[in-house]
Amino acid sequence: MMRRIEREEFELVDIRPLGRDEIGQLGNVLRKMTQRLNSLISDVCKKEIDKKEAEMNVLQAQINPHFLYNTLASISSLAIRNSDPRMNKMVTDLAKFYRISLNKGKSRMSINEEIQLTKYYVSIQQVRFADLLRVHYQIDESVLPCPIVKLTLQPFVENCINYAIWDDKLGINIIIKAYREGADITLKIIDDGMGMRGGNFRELPESGDTLSGYGIRNVDNRIKLLFGDSFGVSVYSRLGIGTTVTIRIPGR
Repeated sequence: MMRRIEREEFELVDIRPLGRDEIGQLGNVLRKMTQRLNSLISDVCKKEIDKKEAEMNVLQAQINPHFLYNTLASISSLAIRNSDPRMNKMVTDLAKFYRISLNKGKSRMSINEEIQLTKYYVSIQQVRFADLLRVHYQIDESVLPCPIVKLTLQPFVENCINYAIWDDKLGINIIIKAYREGADITLKIIDDGMGMRGGNFRELPESGDTLSGYGIRNVDNRIKLLFGDSFGVSVYSRLGIGTTVTIRIPGR
């Protein structure tokens, strides 16, 4: 049996109980060791496969942005030729949005970059919604260099646009704040849209509530993963009044 283990023929190893004496104890330890070795080899093989897949994803991620930028540049040129400044601006903002959001594959960026990213996204949406979408920024400049998880604000702004507008004539106001609060940094996304039932959400609402869509719950998970469980997202909402999303991150 030991020779089979040496040859990594784990599927042929079948060590039956040999009693309670020294040989029996040795056989029992050998059986457990064989199971552990087999498990570790499986884990290593899986990690190698995951690594290869990750390398392929990185390669794909490097190819896609170049294709995207070149395509957007072509569309922008066509818009200029056809004297369509709105289309040209929309395409330019979209290119800038993706250039910042891709961030060379990094998961963090500065709050300054996150704000710029959000402004490009809002600018694109304002082509569609015009004066119905009004976004105001109240940003403490001292927090701008601090790191934040990439795409923290945009999913919540997107949620405001997609779900909170209830009057096609009045539209919606969104206030984005960023300021220091003790040793931490607080960011808020406040809207005067339709709001939700439930008041204060310690846990983010499940999909199907007003606060839903790609990346919403993921923001809280990514913040906790990067900064710790004491940081993350909380939501306060009142039906007919609006919603306030509060994001807390460390102030370093």
